[in-house]
Amino acid sequence: MKIERIDEFATKTKPYSGKITYETNCTETTQEEWDELMKGGKPYPYSNLVDLIRKYYPKMYNELALNYPNPWSDDTYETKTHLILTHSAIEYFFRKDGAVNECIHPMTTSIKNLEDGEYMGYRYGYMFELENGFKFETESGVRCSRKFAPLKKYRVVKGEIYEM
Repeated sequence: MKIERIDEFATKTKPYSGKITYETNCTETTQEEWDELMKGGKPYPYSNLVDLIRKYYPKMYNELALNYPNPWSDDTYETKTHLILTHSAIEYFFRKDGAVNECIHPMTTSIKNLEDGEYMGYRYGYMFELENGFKFETESGVRCSRKFAPLKKYRVVKGEIYEM
């Protein structure tokens, strides 16, 4: 029944096809942030989001093994600002290109934009968060959520992160 609802939604609206930016997942947010991110969520075609992840996040696509069946595929949603993939009972939030998200601050940027040097920060998911709260997106992930990530010293060289 839920699959019919998703198919019905897919025929009535044109699926989003722009760039996406991985922002966070439910293990790294508060309940209030999660509620705000999920607000207004409507069913979204799972295969369309998987195609976007394969295009923009090939390492994440492989690490989550999205080429195999996902029992949570019916729990894929779209809001005004995000596309939401559920995998292993974890919601992954991808911001649509140009969408402003006010519940997660500051905005995520690529680790390639961070100058070479030594930093104190947290490494979790597909994120590198500096002590001051600035978050940078990484190409590869680590199996750790923000609440379990210890503050450590890191060296960044040409967009690569090394633990010191």
